[in-house]
Amino acid sequence: VPAMALVLTDILYVYPIVIALVGVPLVFPDGHLPSSRFRWVAWTTVAAMAATTIAALLHPAETGGSGLENPLGRADLVPLLDALNSVASLSAIVGFGGAAAALWVRFRRGGPIVREQVKWLLAVASVAAIAFPLAFVLAFALGPAPLLDLLFFVGFLSLLALPLAIGVAILRYRLYEIDRVVSRTVAYALLTGV
Repeated sequence: VPAMALVLTDILYVYPIVIALVGVPLVFPDGHLPSSRFRWVAWTTVAAMAATTIAALLHPAETGGSGLENPLGRADLVPLLDALNSVASLSAIVGFGGAAAALWVRFRRGGPIVREQVKWLLAVASVAAIAFPLAFVLAFALGPAPLLDLLFFVGFLSLLALPLAIGVAILRYRLYEIDRVVSRTVAYALLTGV
């Protein structure tokens, strides 16, 4: 059971990062893709996550550096799983690039309010978009180092600040007609209470 929990932990920590750095930029600020041409970015990202999940579930390596073997690991599938990881990595790069392109398209096509909303998101997402890839590249080049821990920490802090930036964009620039949502919520709460 502890080995399986570690396997799931190794898999699930990637999902919030991908959602924050690919999913949110694809649909921000109106909840829809900028155009139907960006569907392939969403599907490529979903395929990358599926490949990563399958590879992590079936790879026979140690789980999380704990010394415990993956209980679902299949040694005979290692070449296929390594290929899946490579495809997932390339697909993730495509997904991150597509998310950046979606924000660029929204910025270029949008009016002044949409541009300000996108600026708030970009201010935070750009820190994560620089810190994480730099940390991964340096991890392969240098191995464990204090600089890598700092880069990962900065990247995760920027992910935590992402909802704050979206909140500022919502409240300051009237994203989703938030004043109408709040007034209806208060009115329905009062009506329900009465």
